Amino acid sequence: MFFPSFLMLILITAQATASLFRPNTGSVRLSVHSLTGIINRDILKPSQQNDDLPAVPMRYVELPLNHGDPKSPKFRNRYWVDDTYYSSGGPIFFVDNGEADADGMEAYLRKGASGSLAREFNGLLILWEHRFYGASMPNMTSAMRFTSDKLAAYLKYHTIEQALEDVVVFAKQFTFGNAVVSPGEVPWVFLGGSYPGARAAWMRARNPDIIHASLASSAPVQLQKNMWQYYRIIEETMPKTGYGNCSADIRNITKWIDNAFDDQNGPTVDQFLGKITGPENSDLWNFFHFDDSPDPAEQWDNRRVNVKAAIEVIYRDFQYVGMNGVLKAFCDGLQYYGDPTRVGTDFRNSRGIFEAHNASAATNIYTDVLAALWPKVLKPTDYPPAGVTMDQLYSADCAKSQDTCKQIITQWSWVYQTCAEFGAYQIANVSRPTNLLPKFETLENELKDCKGWFGDAVAGGPNLDPINKKYGGWNMNPSNVFWSDGEIDPWRVLTLHSVEDNAPKRPSTTKIPSSGSTAGGDTFFGFVMKGGSHCADLGQYVGQGLHENQTSPASGTRLPAGYVPDADVAHELFKDALRTWLPAFKAHPLSKDSAFGRDTTNSSGAGSGNNQPSSSRGAGGSDKKNLATSLLPSGRFYSVLIIMVACAML
Repeated sequence: MFFPSFLMLILITAQATASLFRPNTGSVRLSVHSLTGIINRDILKPSQQNDDLPAVPMRYVELPLNHGDPKSPKFRNRYWVDDTYYSSGGPIFFVDNGEADADGMEAYLRKGASGSLAREFNGLLILWEHRFYGASMPNMTSAMRFTSDKLAAYLKYHTIEQALEDVVVFAKQFTFGNAVVSPGEVPWVFLGGSYPGARAAWMRARNPDIIHASLASSAPVQLQKNMWQYYRIIEETMPKTGYGNCSADIRNITKWIDNAFDDQNGPTVDQFLGKITGPENSDLWNFFHFDDSPDPAEQWDNRRVNVKAAIEVIYRDFQYVGMNGVLKAFCDGLQYYGDPTRVGTDFRNSRGIFEAHNASAATNIYTDVLAALWPKVLKPTDYPPAGVTMDQLYSADCAKSQDTCKQIITQWSWVYQTCAEFGAYQIANVSRPTNLLPKFETLENELKDCKGWFGDAVAGGPNLDPINKKYGGWNMNPSNVFWSDGEIDPWRVLTLHSVEDNAPKRPSTTKIPSSGSTAGGDTFFGFVMKGGSHCADLGQYVGQGLHENQTSPASGTRLPAGYVPDADVAHELFKDALRTWLPAFKAHPLSKDSAFGRDTTNSSGAGSGNNQPSSSRGAGGSDKKNLATSLLPSGRFYSVLIIMVACAML
């Protein structure tokens, strides 16, 4: 998970409170992930920036709900088109917003990386809302009274493959006045980060007659259930940046929590939470407790998710800004606690609070700092009964409250994707002495929560194998794709630049392959941004020359949080690649076949002319190479299109 769009619009996996396992009919509060859409909204939503240009018009297209059924009912998918920099014959930049409501993101099309590319290549920008987010979902009937099982049935076609086929169907029928915009006549480029970055790579591999080139920024193409390594990056970064004292404090509070849960000491845990949430019936207390259960077993499940939410808010923006965001503010708060004269002083590498105080005093300081932090990440309108709870969904007449129900489902939509297909559960690894998470954060509990939210449909856990087998995961290597990653991005563990023990650790090169070719062997065309975080090359400051003058236009003295000079290096490298790949585009007929439901690794691909997989001698000596080998190292194939995809969360 982006979890959620471009640069920082990802639904980050800071954890929120949720009611737990109530098979098939249970009341569910906030998702473990749903809070992310709330606490990142003000920081991340580009529409709040000033824009002197005209508004971007909103449009809809009708698409089949199930691409595998010719008689499938249709739904309306929302998108926007921006022709600010467009000239006839220019490429199409399709911006897939990924796992979030796209409303407001249209103002961002002209900014940052997307605007830079459109200006450079006179491109047409399209912002695309992913199915089952925002307004892009089927309408609900009066017969729809949701339960966990019925919600899973409603989301049945919310799959990776169905959403990829949406792009194909849309691209084939897209028109824009009298302009030539067909992917068979002009190149489309898919540009995405995070989950949309993976979509960018999958689309280029899957539909080379539609997608001519892709930017796969921070693209987690290797699906796996257990992603404990997400927090290992944080474990390693904190001491490297002088915050080893703070990480020691976090480990100490984690041990304290583990002991309280091992002892089943409910009053101790409740007191700990109470110090963070404030007095009973206060806004923040109600945020955590408005759906408490009298059942003892459920009470411990509620304590588990509430503690998880309460303590892990500190990591909410780490993947974007590293130690320049909430985690830094929290660590500063611990060290400055009770002594305002120290504010602004450099305390790094000093003693942590558990070394300077006894355990009781240190725990009180820890909860006080968390209590002060929470109101800063929530607004009054975010407290219950804000429209993010499943209780509201289950009690609503969705036929009469379409917008409200769609808002609630949007908050849960990515959670469903992780439960059904994507996985990537960021859990504890208690075998590591540097582990930062309570030991109750297990794969078993994640799967249990999924079943509580979505019923038996996800009881078997996420179905990872079909996507990994179809596209190759870490081993995929389609041509005309640039793979960019941040050095300290926690999601790097699932990208081609992964250095995990079980990853192939393939080499990357910045030498641009010719159009339709790969870098050769196991090597892929990519770049790791030094000091970079998640989707660093898709930020709003990319393309403004900051890497040359090292200043921010806002302050004139400091670079903005999350920006690193290598972000522009990566951006310019992709531009250089497009200068090679775009002129090589050749008009071609579009394939009438669909890659939907087909094993891409065993098909011959589609397209014609420059957009077919190119021939390359295989291991058996044959000059023929099917799409299966073109997805893997050494394979090559041609393509067609420029789609900009959002950095949406994982």
